[in-house]
Amino acid sequence: MQKTLRKITAKETLEITEQGFYINTKEERIDISEIQKAAVSGTKFYDTKELDDLLDKTNINSNNETSFEVVEETTISSIQRLTSLGFLNPMCLNFASAKNPGGGFFNGAQAQEESIARSSGLYPCQLSAIEFYETHKAMKSCTYTDGMIYSPKVLVIRKDSGEFLTYPFLVQ
Repeated sequence: MQKTLRKITAKETLEITEQGFYINTKEERIDISEIQKAAVSGTKFYDTKELDDLLDKTNINSNNETSFEVVEETTISSIQRLTSLGFLNPMCLNFASAKNPGGGFFNGAQAQEESIARSSGLYPCQLSAIEFYETHKAMKSCTYTDGMIYSPKVLVIRKDSGEFLTYPFLVQ
């Protein structure tokens, strides 16, 4: 996707999250308003202390099996593949800008965060946790905190190409 098209897609995706629906490839109106509102209202900024406290309270069960795979695909493609394989609650780690919600997606930048922001309802969720960004903008060093933003059930509405999905899927 060329930079100009990435800019247009970013703007259009934000408009869709604000209006609460999009028209899919079958010309059906897909209402995303309630799920988008829930993702935004459920978004939480965890500062370093809260994360440490959460870890202390967590009962880690070593009976769970964890597997790893290395694949050559984008984050959006991976989430879509896992969802199609029946994984009900995929989670994505976004290597995001600590200072700018969505990174440079409005400017047509192309990296992981920008791809996710262009393809999903993530950007409004990030804006709802503005304290995360303000904290890092105020820092005088090049290093950042261990804080993070958690956004539940974010809708993915586009493929990497920018084409709308027939039906959206969710990612944590």
